[in-house]
Amino acid sequence: DDETAKTTTTDTTTVAQSTSTTAPASTTTSAPAPSSTSTSSTTTTNTTVAVIGDPGDSLGEWVEIEDQGFPEAAYAVAVSDEALLIDAETADGYALYAYMLDSGDVIELPIDANDFFDEDIEGNLAVWWEGDYQEDTDEYLNERICAYLLPDGPKVYVTEEGRAPYYPQIAGQWLTWAEAEPWEEDDEYAFVRIYGVEVNANGEPEGDPAELVSGATSYSLGDSTWKYSLSGTHLSWENATAFEGYEPGVYTMDFGRFETKLLGGEAWRPSLSDDILVYYGDGLMAKDLSTDETWQIDPLGDFATAAPTFAAYYRSVEGDETSYQIIVRGLTTGFEQVLGEQYDAPWMSPFIATSAHHVAFIVDGKAHLFEWQGPATH
Repeated sequence: DDETAKTTTTDTTTVAQSTSTTAPASTTTSAPAPSSTSTSSTTTTNTTVAVIGDPGDSLGEWVEIEDQGFPEAAYAVAVSDEALLIDAETADGYALYAYMLDSGDVIELPIDANDFFDEDIEGNLAVWWEGDYQEDTDEYLNERICAYLLPDGPKVYVTEEGRAPYYPQIAGQWLTWAEAEPWEEDDEYAFVRIYGVEVNANGEPEGDPAELVSGATSYSLGDSTWKYSLSGTHLSWENATAFEGYEPGVYTMDFGRFETKLLGGEAWRPSLSDDILVYYGDGLMAKDLSTDETWQIDPLGDFATAAPTFAAYYRSVEGDETSYQIIVRGLTTGFEQVLGEQYDAPWMSPFIATSAHHVAFIVDGKAHLFEWQGPATH
């Protein structure tokens, strides 16, 4: 693998490894319930009581799973309630591993190209992008989106040759990816389309890919990022600048009517879990897309990943040097637990990964995995 190529996934998506971090013992606090704001901007108190045992949103705690042979020099993680994916640096470049939660086995996944990025997982189905980097021309050949059913396959090539896909995501029956090209109207932006296909349990496409989003703009200069998110019920994405009637901000699409809606011009970094959308706006915000209820999770939170009953995110802490706590906070009760702290900026750090009962992140090149333990499991 080429080191430079590894630290830049595409012209529009950059993720760099966290390098200066500490991992303090986790702390737990009980926080007041977040307020709920309706679409008419009136504010009410969210009095809904979380179900006893709701992960991250009830009595219980996040407990770290003891490292049982996780690969060192971790670069990125993805997690489900069945497995943890770890993208790690090796003596020969990089490799992708799966830690199976039920057995504790660590499996190396079959990467057939000289580079890969953007791993994701739903249940036991892992997906990633791979391609052959050409150092002399600084381009990729043989780019594919791959799916692999853990623990032993089969490996499926989801996209056909000739495409330039990247950023795959898997949720429910959908597997999506993006394809970008230079935007002829302004070279500061790329023009991005999002495609998707329904897949079976092995990751095999059931039909031809569909163009779900016909266009969005993304900054293409410097360390700019572009983010989209997939759940089993919705798709959400950023649009960086106005074009053809589309305004800047976060858009959503439901898989019932495939209607596109603008969330707001001051909304960025969307993350979905079914009907729950977490994003950055007036601080870290959440929106229930089924009811249109909106509330603030944390005024200092950002770069969040949504789960069914909680959000995991970075929160800045001012001091002699700004640090960033890794927080998990319940969406209904506001129950909060600090799982770690680092000094690297979140926009230069790996994404936090979540599933219904797990949270995973990287601190100082080491993968950390937490599991929710409620009253029934204590």
